[in-house]
Amino acid sequence: MITSTIAAGIAFGGAAGFLLILAVLHVLKPQLDPSWRLISEYAIGRHGWLMSLAFVSLSASCFALSFALGLSPGGVALVVVALGALGSALFVADPTATPWVSQTATGRLHTVFATLFVLGFPPATTIVGWTLSGGQTPASGQLLAWISLIVWAGFLLFIGSIIFYGAPKHRFGPQMRIGWQNRLMMVTYSTWLMIVAWKG
Repeated sequence: MITSTIAAGIAFGGAAGFLLILAVLHVLKPQLDPSWRLISEYAIGRHGWLMSLAFVSLSASCFALSFALGLSPGGVALVVVALGALGSALFVADPTATPWVSQTATGRLHTVFATLFVLGFPPATTIVGWTLSGGQTPASGQLLAWISLIVWAGFLLFIGSIIFYGAPKHRFGPQMRIGWQNRLMMVTYSTWLMIVAWKG
């Protein structure tokens, strides 16, 4: 059960702030085709600091929720994904189409931290659900289960799209139309954080 009102408020506000900044960046950077460009690329160039701020906001949301959960399996899992989001903010990505061998050290670090966040978040939602299940009403428990499934669906859609468009060489570029799936996945992640902070 989440008992810290302040922590829950930070968790909700951080996730909502991430979505708001991401929406604004679509207006400020219309030249980035959202059909295949990943959101990390908004951190490159002019207004890039806003994307870094968005990742910091997302990290703060995860850290706050982990604090509210305390030293529980769910709290620890959220610390791990929070570090992934924070690293994504500190290290700016290279352009989406840059091959791994041509990426800068900063770009590679961004990829590592972003992968930690993307891959770690769905399992973390399941672990948090187990952590909170003892203090929830049946209706609240069902809500947590459903929103966790939505997170997994968003994640699998994104990963499935990479495999579908990129197999077998996984070459990122305009032919890999995975941008909207990337954005939908992040919407499901942020929505989960807001709902758990609000209802938890």
